[in-house]
Amino acid sequence: MNKNYEIGKIVEIQVDGSFSYAVVISEPLVAFSKTFFDTPQTDFNEIFSDDTFYIWIMKYALGRNGWKKVGFLNNHSILASKPEFFKFDLIAKVFSIYDGVNEKRATFEECANLECAAVWDPHHVEDRLLALRDGKTCKWDKSLSASKYNKSN
Repeated sequence: MNKNYEIGKIVEIQVDGSFSYAVVISEPLVAFSKTFFDTPQTDFNEIFSDDTFYIWIMKYALGRNGWKKVGFLNNHSILASKPEFFKFDLIAKVFSIYDGVNEKRATFEECANLECAAVWDPHHVEDRLLALRDGKTCKWDKSLSASKYNKSN
C-alpha cells in the first residue's frame, strides 16, 4: 500500500484560521470530520465519533507536501467504514451505486444523498471545508451532486 494512504493516518487541514481533521480509511478513501477547532487537537478518537463525510482524495494531498500527518487511529470503528458512492452514466443516462468494488443500478432517489464517485483535489476539499464551516454551499459539492443529473430538475 502507498504510504500516503496509510490506514489510520490522521491529517490536519488548516482552513482560514481553523483546524479540521481527516483519517485515511483505505486507498484513496478518506473520512473528514465536520467539526472545526480554533486550536490544534490531539484526541482524535472523539473527533471521529461525530459527523463525517467520506470522499476519495488525490494521493499528493496526503504526501510530503500535502496535509500534515498529526496522529494515527488504531481500532476505531470509523476504520471499518464502507461508504457507497453514486455514479451517473452520461450516455445511458442511468445512476448506479458503487462501493469501491461492486456497482449496481440505482434510482436518483437512492443516489441523492450519496457522494459522487470522484477523486478530489486537496484545494477543492479545503474549499468544501471552509464552506461547511461557514454554513455555505460549496461550488464543488454542487458540481458533483446527483441532483445535477436528475431529469426532473
